[in-house]
Parts: sequence; structure tokens; C-alpha cells
Amino acid sequence: MAILTPSPWKDKSRPPTWDKSFPKRSPIAERYPLMSWAELEEMASFIKKTDTLPLVYKNQAEELLDGSNSYFAIRLAGKEPKFRVVPGDQTAQEMFVYRRNVLRRNLSALDRAKMAIQHLEALGWDLPENPPQDEGTTDAVVG
Repeated sequence: MAILTPSPWKDKSRPPTWDKSFPKRSPIAERYPLMSWAELEEMASFIKKTDTLPLVYKNQAEELLDGSNSYFAIRLAGKEPKFRVVPGDQTAQEMFVYRRNVLRRNLSALDRAKMAIQHLEALGWDLPENPPQDEGTTDAVVG
């Protein structure tokens, strides 16, 4: 894989976008947004300074499963990424991505809950649209 040269994916007048020349992101990875340009450049700078490459994870279909931001920053740093394949079925891959992302990302509690729901739905859980409230609870505001 050749090192990328300046191209539209480096256009900082727009938010970062996934380039067609990059490996396809899995549907699981697509749930997580890319970092901002400033965050990606900070990661790229760290990669250049320390010559440390974060691992990027693929599924058995060669789609990026986890590490999309790392992949982007590695390419910005002009380096070649190193990949690991995550074995297992859809359930194993869902759990792998969930464990690696939901608690370590800068997500609000609401965003964490939304991500958890998306993972559970992908695993086939039938979640109620309006969960029942406990007896004796109320939505009324006191005071």
C-alpha cells in the first residue's frame, strides 16, 4: 500500500471524510464518528514523534472494525498501518467494538446509552420503544 499523497480527504475546509482509497469501514465502525481535524492531527503528530503505531482492527471480510481514527491519523502521519483480524461471529465483533469504544470515548452519558442500544439491537435484542416506568415514579417536577 503506497503512502497517500495530498488529496481531497485532506481538505481541512470540510469535516474529515472517509476516502474511497481507504479500506471499507464495517457497519459497526460506521456508528462511531471520525474525530475532528485537530484531534486527528494531534494523534498524527504523536505518531510521528514517538514512531508508535496504534493497532487497527479488521473483521474477516477485511473491513475496518475498530481503529478508524487511528487509521486516518496513521495515514496523515505518512505511515503504514498495522492490522489485526478480530475472529468470531457478529456477536463477538459487536462486543469487541463495544468494549473498546463506549467507555473510552469522549461520549456523554446519553451518547453512551444510544451506542449501547445500537449494539444491543444489532445483537437481536427486542427493546421496547417506551419502557414501562416503575410503580410510584412520576415525571412531575417538584419545587
